Amino acid sequence: MQDREAKGIQHLVGSGAPDRRLTLSIPEAAARLGISKDLAYTLAKAGELPGAIRLGKKRLVVSRVQLERFLEGAGGHEG
Repeated sequence: MQDREAKGIQHLVGSGAPDRRLTLSIPEAAARLGISKDLAYTLAKAGELPGAIRLGKKRLVVSRVQLERFLEGAGGHEG
């Protein structure tokens, strides 16, 4: 059943439909930040990646809203 759900989600994401997921994968968050996925994993594990959430013992995701808020706030602090 999970494979069917994953294929359905991939179909929606790949079809140009709006992505309504509340979380991003670490590689997706890294791409938005312009950093490597290895650095993003390191920051998430250290508790320094905004919006990083640990699910269980291994799974890490990033809150889309928290990451977007961080990025919006980061733009105004150039000096």
